Amino acid sequence: MDQYIIVDLGVDRLIDTVGSSFVPYPGDREVWDYFGISIGTDVTALSLVGSIGTKGQFVEVTSSPIYFQLSTPTLVRYVKYEFGQYSPDWGGGSRVYDVYANATTVPEPATLLLLGTGMAGLAATRMKRKKK
Repeated sequence: MDQYIIVDLGVDRLIDTVGSSFVPYPGDREVWDYFGISIGTDVTALSLVGSIGTKGQFVEVTSSPIYFQLSTPTLVRYVKYEFGQYSPDWGGGSRVYDVYANATTVPEPATLLLLGTGMAGLAATRMKRKKK
């Protein structure tokens, strides 16, 4: 039976990287059949960002974390992490310990306008004091 987790970020956010980390037991190799991540602003219309493996066929995963870099920052509210029937706790007994979606910080135009106005006000005050 396939398993998945859908994370609601609460509001739309600009995301540039999504992924997951796992910890294999010492000396174990990691064998999964499928791991995929989908994103979207509507939970009913998620788009696949990337995946490893194919359902029903096994693949060896050799590094943690597994992440997918988006080509451009994308507006996202929902992130779906999907695990195949034998992922991620089959064979070596390894465990996923976190899932993540990294946001790009982009200042809003209003924030930039406020910052610019404040800087102009400070400059005007300084010039006025110099004239006295």
